[in-house]
Amino acid sequence: MMALRHTHSRAKLLVITAMCGLWIVVAPGTLVADDVRIGSRWHRQVTIQEVHNGFLVYTDNFGNEHEKKLELVRALNIPTFEDLGRAHDALDAGEFTEAVTLFARVQKQVRRPPWLKHWIQWQTMSALARSGRATEAVIAYVELDRIGADAFYLSRPPTTAVGGADDAEKRDVRQRLTDAMPTLRPEARAGAKVMLRRIAEPAALPPGREVAPAEPASAPPIGNEEQPSAVVLPKALADDETTLLLRAGKFDEAIQTVGQILSRKNVARISMRWYQRGVASTALGDRATDPAEAGRLYKDAGLDFMRVIVYFPTGIYRAPALVEAGYVHHRFGQPRKARQLYAQATEGIRAIEKKLEPKIYQRLQQLLKALNEEPSAADRR
Repeated sequence: MMALRHTHSRAKLLVITAMCGLWIVVAPGTLVADDVRIGSRWHRQVTIQEVHNGFLVYTDNFGNEHEKKLELVRALNIPTFEDLGRAHDALDAGEFTEAVTLFARVQKQVRRPPWLKHWIQWQTMSALARSGRATEAVIAYVELDRIGADAFYLSRPPTTAVGGADDAEKRDVRQRLTDAMPTLRPEARAGAKVMLRRIAEPAALPPGREVAPAEPASAPPIGNEEQPSAVVLPKALADDETTLLLRAGKFDEAIQTVGQILSRKNVARISMRWYQRGVASTALGDRATDPAEAGRLYKDAGLDFMRVIVYFPTGIYRAPALVEAGYVHHRFGQPRKARQLYAQATEGIRAIEKKLEPKIYQRLQQLLKALNEEPSAADRR
């Protein structure tokens, strides 16, 4: 309420000043406002309050408070720091080295509030990652944890840059992450584990496989010889950005991309988005070395597949989703439910057929074979 009265008083002062035709000199920063870009739209003349639990909080010039998901925030313009806007422009233009330089310059100027230092550090990490400077991006990520940044930032580690690094840089990154691990907060430790999984030991693992599948070890691997991604995708799946990420094995990026798409209004082909995210979560669950993390990923995948099945009962992704939902239930130790879902995938409209979806059909046969080879006592569930 106090903030609202202050805002109204400020507005009233401006109106009286304009009516009287007077010029009033105010202290620097008194009437300076911020701008926030949400997606492609700028929200002008606002006052940023804080970043909290993945949200940017600001008030407009009427005193109304707004919360926007950080994943939707694309840029900030704060008049006090002119280089901040230039840095975002450079980032948008793909001039990553220039962006890093400008962000560093702004970071030196910022004393408080902490949320701004955290935002700039995250933007710096993103620019370093996008320019392929994996080691520096990881150092920036660890620094995010050290300065107490919001968990949202820590949930976005620079995995793509790490995965694309050469062997020497991967060894450097691995050592840095291993050394930092004991002091990291749980959120940052989880991000570090994701990056460590992305780093393949050249002498120990074949190309394209980062870690061995998680338990249960008897489950059949997901994959085929034609795709490097460890997933089998239906022929009907559109060749969009997310599908290309799935085929490239970039599952974390696929999940992030789908999340950004689903956060928009009037999302098209939502069943495809749920299916894509479910596939990515399943693949990450197979790769997870921590049983708790694997369980969380499988649960997320199962929810997405069931959304497809329930909300789009005649859709083109229903049958493939039934296959994957069955696989997830099998992983959770529910073979009887898995068998029911597999059976539904071969029934009714758009059922899985060998001629129409040979790869999905082959995967289904592999899954059924693995299920049938288990001891019958497993079907008690």
